Amino acid sequence: MHDALSPAQKEFTAPKVNFSLCVRKGLFTTMDNLDCAICLDLYKTPVTIPCGHNFCMNCISEHWDKDIKEEKESSCPQCRRSFPSRPELKKNIDLSDLVDKKRKEDSVKSLGPPSVSRAAAGLCSRHGKAMELYCEVDKMCICCACIIKECSTHKKVLVEDERKDRETKLIKMSKKVDVQIELTEKNIAELKENIDTVKELSERTAEWLSNKFCHLLQNVKQCQEAMAQYVEQEKVRELSQAEENLHQLEQSAETLRKHLEQTEALLKKQDDVQFLQESQFIDEPPLKEVPLTVTLDLDTKVTAVTDLVSKISKLILEDLQKVTLAADIHEVQDSPKEKRCTEDISVISAVSTKSPIGECYQAQYRPLSFDPHTAHKYIRLSCENRKAEHISMGVQKVPAHEARFEGSCWQVLCAEGLEGGKHYWEVDISHPWVYLGVAYSSIKRKEKDKQWYLGMNKDSWSLRLNKGCCFALHGGKEERLGEHDYKRIGLFLDYPAGILIFYGVGSKLNHLHTFHTVFSQPLYPAFWIGEGVSVTLL
Repeated sequence: MHDALSPAQKEFTAPKVNFSLCVRKGLFTTMDNLDCAICLDLYKTPVTIPCGHNFCMNCISEHWDKDIKEEKESSCPQCRRSFPSRPELKKNIDLSDLVDKKRKEDSVKSLGPPSVSRAAAGLCSRHGKAMELYCEVDKMCICCACIIKECSTHKKVLVEDERKDRETKLIKMSKKVDVQIELTEKNIAELKENIDTVKELSERTAEWLSNKFCHLLQNVKQCQEAMAQYVEQEKVRELSQAEENLHQLEQSAETLRKHLEQTEALLKKQDDVQFLQESQFIDEPPLKEVPLTVTLDLDTKVTAVTDLVSKISKLILEDLQKVTLAADIHEVQDSPKEKRCTEDISVISAVSTKSPIGECYQAQYRPLSFDPHTAHKYIRLSCENRKAEHISMGVQKVPAHEARFEGSCWQVLCAEGLEGGKHYWEVDISHPWVYLGVAYSSIKRKEKDKQWYLGMNKDSWSLRLNKGCCFALHGGKEERLGEHDYKRIGLFLDYPAGILIFYGVGSKLNHLHTFHTVFSQPLYPAFWIGEGVSVTLL
């Protein structure tokens, strides 16, 4: 009585195949039907594995040995079915007899003239013999007769070796193409993102221009329309080039995909001769470099307009201040929109110095804290990172950080980024030797020159207090605002409207300066602190 089979043994029981029936039905009547899928030659000691596929015993053994070295389960090279344990191999007698019969038939046929079927099976069209070598000079497969007659002095290699060499090159090329496709798709995504950013920035710029010009006199409307048209033209020009670049990248991606499909299809061909002949015409596809940057340069004209608007706003504020001295600002009969703008950029009604925050900005008040990772080594933080002091003696040891300011940039940023909405904050300063304002996170941290002080570049806006004098700075341009000696400064940011206002805080809020611009990144409250000076966030 036989022992019961385990589940694994049942799974790996080779299927019973009636090869005599297969022969009668014509299932094994061509060379292709009796070729091993691994060596591509007639079976040598054929075996049938559990999934039903046939291979040479040595071929499948070597394949499974390789799987073991790579710590993989034994699997069928054709259907990829895996086996938890390595199946035992036994010679398939019926299939072996069929292969022997085929070899005898081929031996008899080789004595006669070459036929079309032989040529299709890899036989030399001139001599009717098997083409087992590849001539590297003539770039073609040859038989033993060709070696003696035409290619005796030429360099030759085995067809199998040449195929392996070609396969290696094509696989390497395919991997490179895969990388190129991935890079191209990444570039496409980046370019699309840049295009969206430019669209958003252009729309915000147009909206900002419209909002500014609606508060000016009717005689500046023509200038407003001209600026809106300029922005649109710049957007169309830049996006037109960007769309063209995007189209080129998409075409390159499609070409690379087609090349990869062609290569993969060729690698699946079983016929060595056809493979070698067709592989000669596959070259590595060229990859054209396409610029990915998309910029909208509006500084030249927009900056001039913002300077003009700032000057006009300053004149309006001065006249408005005279009016508020005689009457309460809340009694001014303006429209709701005009009243809101007036409240944002005018001198506000008096507030008590006991309260650190102006009553009119209570709703917009934003508590802040200094970011210790950005603080220069001479800037010491205390009071839960709400006080920053420049120390000239006993320099503190701080860990290196990519965000930390170095050199003569005695600066520190707040941890909170401001984007969207309205924000108000106040600071106390011990002595008037300080720059205070806002900056993008892109401001340089490791430079030694003054170009990267607050307000000396396009990434920051600041108010400089020095010995009773007050200056507004942006883009390296400085505007003297007169003599002021405030120890407390209030800052109001209306991000969507592109407004940054500085106030001197005393018995009331006194307007010092207003910046008008288009913000494109989150803003971080920022400070440059002179020796012996301390700044406290309220």
